[in-house]
Amino acid sequence: FKIDEGASSVIKEINFMGNTIVSSRTLKRKLNLKEVGFLKDGAYQPSTLEMDKQVIVAYYKEHGYADAAIVDVKMDSAYNEEKQRNELSITFVIIEGFQYTYRGLTIKGNEVFSDKELLSSAKLKEGSVYNETKFQEDLNTIQSIYYENGYMSNGFYPVPSKDSDRHEISYELTIQERARSHVENIIIKGNTKTKDYVIRREIPIETGDVFSRDKIISAMRNLMNLQYFSSVIPEPQQGSEENLVDIVWSVEEQSTSVVQFGLTFSGMTNANQLPVSLYLKLENSNLFGEGRTIS
Repeated sequence: FKIDEGASSVIKEINFMGNTIVSSRTLKRKLNLKEVGFLKDGAYQPSTLEMDKQVIVAYYKEHGYADAAIVDVKMDSAYNEEKQRNELSITFVIIEGFQYTYRGLTIKGNEVFSDKELLSSAKLKEGSVYNETKFQEDLNTIQSIYYENGYMSNGFYPVPSKDSDRHEISYELTIQERARSHVENIIIKGNTKTKDYVIRREIPIETGDVFSRDKIISAMRNLMNLQYFSSVIPEPQQGSEENLVDIVWSVEEQSTSVVQFGLTFSGMTNANQLPVSLYLKLENSNLFGEGRTIS
């Protein structure tokens, strides 16, 4: 392998163009890229730059600027002979647009749950400044109501409607309801010591049951509380038919053995006895992988 490392690149300065609503200082604090300085290496990474572009746009959209965009990133480079490195000046060119007011969400296609049920926990209220993060949270809440009741195959299609003259934005959500999903198989992977039945008895959902996200979360909590595993990951997968789901549980086992050794000093009560107690404790909380404790 012949490697030409070249010179390192650091960020000398970060600037912004087109921002009149949000100060450059505020935007700069949101970035993962940092200017080189005291305790900051200022290392330039293209992948981080792409993430920072998304961070800036997301910040604007959280404050109602639904049309905000990064239209260009200008980069100037100068080589520093003394420090043997490239020094970059990065300028984000921003279009802020106008601040929008939220005019609500209408729902179509929902027969299982009413509008009131689906919107009862909405964080983004009609008439408030539009916040895309809160809107996505509200959309996730609606999806969760279906998922918690076994409707895993539904389609959710939100369509925005912008009034550029009034600076208002609303959404129409079309829900394509399908039949409930049932559990076809429960598959356990990664357990080399712990018996399957020890894991299964902590999972409050069985083959044939309606899929429930709440029960999956409860099972994760139960398995982690055993302290047999360092990682528990449930992964729903498509079963043999459209409305059948396989739940694959991937676990990573950890040591369940504990050894404690210590000394205890007590007061001198008898001249012929040494005032020192020694103790040794051996414990295994998953003996033979059967979930039994010996101490």
